[in-house]
Amino acid sequence: MNHVMTTLPLAAALSAGSLTVMAAPATTVGAARAEISGGRIRVTTGTVERVWQWTGKGLVTTSLRDLGSGREWAIKPSHVCDWDLPGAIGPETAGTLVGTETRVADDDGFSSPHLEIISTIRYEAAKLEIQHVVWAYPDAPGLRVQLRAKALPGFDPQGKPAGESVYQDCGATFPKPSARADYLPLDFGIANQRRY
Repeated sequence: MNHVMTTLPLAAALSAGSLTVMAAPATTVGAARAEISGGRIRVTTGTVERVWQWTGKGLVTTSLRDLGSGREWAIKPSHVCDWDLPGAIGPETAGTLVGTETRVADDDGFSSPHLEIISTIRYEAAKLEIQHVVWAYPDAPGLRVQLRAKALPGFDPQGKPAGESVYQDCGATFPKPSARADYLPLDFGIANQRRY
């Protein structure tokens, strides 16, 4: 498959703790579209749209909107970043946005064509690099978001969660996830219907 790729390197200026990034051309496939401008990443499938803002600590969701109904699901973010890794990355950990890349991809033929948006953030003090990966399929009712973590030279795992484990309770075995968090500024008090 031919890949259309837009790479936005760190051609930016720091201003009052935020990053102002040059605009990049939009990348599209079908109704899906990704735009990068002014430290914001806007991704839509044509059905839903999500917007992230660079904060100097990471990316934070500022909008999650149903384009059909116009309903806004996001509330004002209570965190400076959509993730943390307790013991390594927290609200006070400064990050550097290394770059954001957008392209049309198909997961090496395992998936239908979609947009892939990869933002790379380096946490020098934690000796970690995070990739925030978004997949947007045309006309899909949601987005796929994934975090990838890579240890940099000098990373010390001492005192950090070792990974997934299990615990026993009432004769059953339950998974116990490692310490990590994904914060979404959503209001679950709004009436919603699940799709099964």
